[in-house]
Amino acid sequence: RWMLGPDSVIAMHENSIRVDIAGTYRLDILDTIYGCRIIDTIQITSNMLSPDFDLVQSVDTLVCGATAEVSVLSSSSCFELEVSEGGVSVLSTMESSFSLSQSGAYNVSLVDCETGCQSSELLVIVDEPIDAAWQSEQEGTIVNFFANTSADHVHNWDFGDGNSSIETFPMHDYLEYGSYQVSHQLSNGCTTDTVVDIVCLYPAASESAYIVSTSSTLTCAEDSITLSVQIGDDPLTDYPHLRTRWLRNGNLIAFNGLTLGVTQEARYTLRLEDMEYGCELVDSLDIISDFTMPIFTAEQSADTIACEGIFEVYIDSEEDCFEAIVYQDGSAILSSTADTLSIQGAGDYVLELIDCESRCVSSQSFTVEHERITADFSFEGEGSQVSYISIQEMSVSHAWDFGD
Repeated sequence: RWMLGPDSVIAMHENSIRVDIAGTYRLDILDTIYGCRIIDTIQITSNMLSPDFDLVQSVDTLVCGATAEVSVLSSSSCFELEVSEGGVSVLSTMESSFSLSQSGAYNVSLVDCETGCQSSELLVIVDEPIDAAWQSEQEGTIVNFFANTSADHVHNWDFGDGNSSIETFPMHDYLEYGSYQVSHQLSNGCTTDTVVDIVCLYPAASESAYIVSTSSTLTCAEDSITLSVQIGDDPLTDYPHLRTRWLRNGNLIAFNGLTLGVTQEARYTLRLEDMEYGCELVDSLDIISDFTMPIFTAEQSADTIACEGIFEVYIDSEEDCFEAIVYQDGSAILSSTADTLSIQGAGDYVLELIDCESRCVSSQSFTVEHERITADFSFEGEGSQVSYISIQEMSVSHAWDFGD
């Protein structure tokens, strides 16, 4: 009879038993005929601690073609190492160091020679990263491409128009403007990196503005300006994949329009978006206004003139350039750019002054009267003869009726 502790019977009539629990085991052998008894005990202890160990690797990133040295620091004096990747054994050793020539995520198991207990650690070694990033510079339809690295790597360029190159810094001349998806693949024999980006190939706005304007200044003569879109020497209709957005002072006011009529002073921005690749072309134009009315004073040389007499009007204006128009009874009778005007005849007049640049108009009215005349007369008589004397003698016509 086998017992664990003083009371727990774990087996009967067995010559041997296998135990996996630490404790005091008692063997009780009984002679069932004569009653003789033999008793013996044994104390079973456990030593099932997992071995403690650390891995020290010489590098975290592995240069292509190099090896990584790994050292094992363990409290066990005797152990066996098993290194595997993805469930496949890579190496077994009882040494305290080993080498790896490839990157990967390795499972390292250490088995203690005495206890048979096992511990595992994950060992990760990655390839030294490479970067396929690139930039480009555009001049017309010619684009220069620059890889970020000039190391001894293999370069593969795809320019997006069916052409390719294996140069480090290639130059490519596109046949026409547009948007192209360019791919650069970089390889060092161990790892590969690919960067894809879009090249927006359009005439630069600084060379040929995308906004074409009939004017940049709103004036009295031109109180509406038309903005239109042009790519280089071509109209926007040659680029149907480009979508337009018009903004005034940063706020969207219209989209998908080829032209825009503006009547306000503001900064107008045109955004051209390539709907296929997302390229965006931007141009801005400041529209200003000049509605300044010309300021002037007019002084006439006389308030009254003789019949069919001539008087002068002197104009004093702040404007350097102006046109003066004189109206009488709604009709223009005189137009001049001089600051002194000669006008014949009395009447009611309107003087308009037009600024040469803004074409804004200011006006003043004035009146010139004829000199007053009188028909008063005196007379002297002697018998039947009478002499009549008109008080108004000069520049008049006389008509007498002597009453007989």
